[in-house]
Amino acid sequence: MPSLVTLISRSPAENASYVDAGANIVLTFSGPVKAGTGKVEIVGGYGRFALSEPMSSGFITISGNTVTIDLPRDLPFYSHIRVSFTENWLLDSAGTSVSGPGDFNFWTGLSATPLTMEGTNGVDRLVGSELVDYLGGLGGNDEVIGNGGDDVLAGGAGDDRVWGDDGNDWVLGGAGNDQLWGDYGDDVLEGGSGDDELIDLHGKNTLYGGEGNDAIYVSGGDDLVYGGSGDDRILASDGDIVFGDEGNDSFKLQLLGWSGSGKVDGGGGDDNFDIGLNKTKSGMLSLAGGSGRDTYLLSLWRYGEGTYQCEITDFEAGANGDKIDLTSVIRHIELEYRWREGNPFAPGGFLRLRADGNDTVLILKGDSEETLLRFKNVPLGQLTGDNFVGGFRPDGGSQGLTLQGTGGNDELHGYAADDLLIGEDGDDKLIGAGGNDVLRGGTGADTLDGGDGDDVLDGGAGNDSLSGGWGKNSLRGGEGDDRIWAGGSDYTAEGNEGDDFITADGTGRIFGGEGNDVLTYFNSSLYAGTVNLDGGAGDDIINIKNHYGHFGASTITARGGVGRDTFNLRTATDITISDFTAGTDGDLIDVMDLLPASIQVNPFGSGGYLRLRQEGMNTVLELDQDGAAGTAAHWRDLITFSNTSATDFTRNNFVPGLSPTGENEGKSLVGGDGKDELRGGFLNDTLDGGDGDDRLNGEAGRDVLHGGAGNDVLNGGEGDDWLGGGAGFDVVQMPNTRTTVNIWREGGSIKIQDLDGNGGIDTLDGVERLQLRGSTVAFDGEGSGGQIYRLYQAAFDRKPDMVGAGFWILQADRGVSLQNIAEGFVTSDEFKRLYGSNPTNGELVDLLYQNVQHRKPGAEDRAFWIDVLDRKLAPLSSVLASFSESQENVVNLAAIVGAGFEYIPWMG
Repeated sequence: MPSLVTLISRSPAENASYVDAGANIVLTFSGPVKAGTGKVEIVGGYGRFALSEPMSSGFITISGNTVTIDLPRDLPFYSHIRVSFTENWLLDSAGTSVSGPGDFNFWTGLSATPLTMEGTNGVDRLVGSELVDYLGGLGGNDEVIGNGGDDVLAGGAGDDRVWGDDGNDWVLGGAGNDQLWGDYGDDVLEGGSGDDELIDLHGKNTLYGGEGNDAIYVSGGDDLVYGGSGDDRILASDGDIVFGDEGNDSFKLQLLGWSGSGKVDGGGGDDNFDIGLNKTKSGMLSLAGGSGRDTYLLSLWRYGEGTYQCEITDFEAGANGDKIDLTSVIRHIELEYRWREGNPFAPGGFLRLRADGNDTVLILKGDSEETLLRFKNVPLGQLTGDNFVGGFRPDGGSQGLTLQGTGGNDELHGYAADDLLIGEDGDDKLIGAGGNDVLRGGTGADTLDGGDGDDVLDGGAGNDSLSGGWGKNSLRGGEGDDRIWAGGSDYTAEGNEGDDFITADGTGRIFGGEGNDVLTYFNSSLYAGTVNLDGGAGDDIINIKNHYGHFGASTITARGGVGRDTFNLRTATDITISDFTAGTDGDLIDVMDLLPASIQVNPFGSGGYLRLRQEGMNTVLELDQDGAAGTAAHWRDLITFSNTSATDFTRNNFVPGLSPTGENEGKSLVGGDGKDELRGGFLNDTLDGGDGDDRLNGEAGRDVLHGGAGNDVLNGGEGDDWLGGGAGFDVVQMPNTRTTVNIWREGGSIKIQDLDGNGGIDTLDGVERLQLRGSTVAFDGEGSGGQIYRLYQAAFDRKPDMVGAGFWILQADRGVSLQNIAEGFVTSDEFKRLYGSNPTNGELVDLLYQNVQHRKPGAEDRAFWIDVLDRKLAPLSSVLASFSESQENVVNLAAIVGAGFEYIPWMG
């Protein structure tokens, strides 16, 4: 019987907050209790405090119904505490285990007195009070939190996290990659050695990065920042004073320039300044790059009314001097005003340099002139294109950016000028934008977009994507399988090596080069274009189509080059193919998209849709789109084949095997040794799967399908087809239901008549199953289908029900033996009803003869089978299987099984 004693109170309460870290834990129960064999376990301080004491511990006292836990040391301050109890920790007066309490939790508060704490060389969590604390982490990856008061906090060695919180704190990271937060108050943060992160967003703070590549973020006050040695990243604002010191430092200077002044000195190294100029603010931002070649990126991130001032006090002009990056300014103007006119210093541009005393000022021309930047003590004539990223010439010349990538995956952006972008190694993305650009991808899978202008694009090695935009462009894919999009006028698009995809519009020349290329030309405008398509070496595909359905007076010349090429016409237009090879293994023409979708005869025949005409040294393919029976369309020239004879063209030149002499003979396809999928067309096709498990689809027409060796699936489609399964287990598929087909045997073949509108009669030879919609017909009399039918007849003296037959045929198809299947029959309820619940062996033999052979057994045969059953020489299931597969039963049911029987496939 469980104990009736229960917990009635505890201190601290469940989920209590700000509990005194030195308070006892007191549990009060409804009756007297005593110590058991279990333990009390207390964990806190993110797992850094752990205590496990048996009930016999001197820290635990029990008095009547009260348990008091007086901890040997204080709990960690400002921490989550969990108290738990193991099984049988407490007993009632009768010695029965007290159920409960379960685990409970509470949170300790801050210390009420100032703390001086030092951690260990392990992982510590030190939490200060609201007073003046001195906390030191020593070794390990520590977490130190000052809370209120003017604290001194040191992480020590290790990768520490130190928060100053309220008060004017001194926060030291020490050795290791530390994270320091000053929070509220006027703090001092020192990163020490290592790659540290220093953040202080409130107060007037002083931050020292120290050694290493540090990240420093300040905001909200007049801060003083020293990066120290290393390549530091510094984000500053609102009147801060920043010294980068040694190293290639990066400065992000946003929101600078209130009424006060800010100052940034890069110090030694090649520094980068990202300057967010805010026109709604006033004040002065003074920059000095220090030694090294420094870069200043200007951003107009809030474009409105107001004033601002920014000056560089030590800008080095001329070759190898400092640089101004106008990327963000140009993009801003492009988006704001749709400006795409090249060099922003050119006549009509939006930037100017102007002398102002001993200085040069950078002017932004908008609705009014604004001074973006002042170059102190730099005469006007000393600034050159070398001082602007991309080489923008202050004199207004058209030369744009010159950008070169690294060995990695680079993204290079040009502008509305004549840019040179070089990707080098890696998977690069080059965007030329406006202007007459040169883009070179180099090695790697590159993406090149020329944009507006007359561009030159070269993908180089790798599988590249090239887009020239509109203009007189030159595009070359280079080595690899490239994708090229060209448009405009007088362009050249060349795939070069590899299996390339080239899509083009407008007027130009398309050359595939080596490889099996796909060339697609379409005219998206209503205006005439002139294009020359050349596939080059390889088995190429040339597609010609038009967005508006016609080409008007467009001039289209195509050449396949070496290899067996395919020309696809998707629009009725007059094109010239200059090197078409007619005859066997020659080139191919596909004009099926120009013919009615309902066509079921050879369009070269009596239908009157296509014909060939000899015109001097050339052959012309003519088209009448509504055929001989129509009156709306008339014969028109479609393709001119230069230097060819019409008599040389055969069905091998017209997809899908159209004979130019008008016969309805279609494709002749032969598969290989593997799993082939062959598909005919609307003519009379011959498909031979060969070895392997093949899928053959004849489509329309009077088709001949040979499955060959293997387990094949055949679909004749419309028309009177012959389907031969060949060796293996073969299935014919039809979309009909059983009620819409007529099935009979004729000679050694099976005939299937479609009663559902198509009117075709198919002939099946060597086919095991006919798969219909909702059911299947089995013809495999010697296979599993015939065995199951005969087993039903032998066991139950009836034909199989369709669902049951489907289940047992599935088992047989999966390799289950006939004897095992027969075991399921002889143990069934139906068998017991038919043969009796406890028949004698003689009664069993008599009924089997009656069901299978419809006669009484001879005396000798009867005695034989009774003896087999009496002496258990074979189980009843084997005897049933023997009767089922007896010669007499096979002969009696041969006609029924041979004609096919329907069943519903089991989907298990």
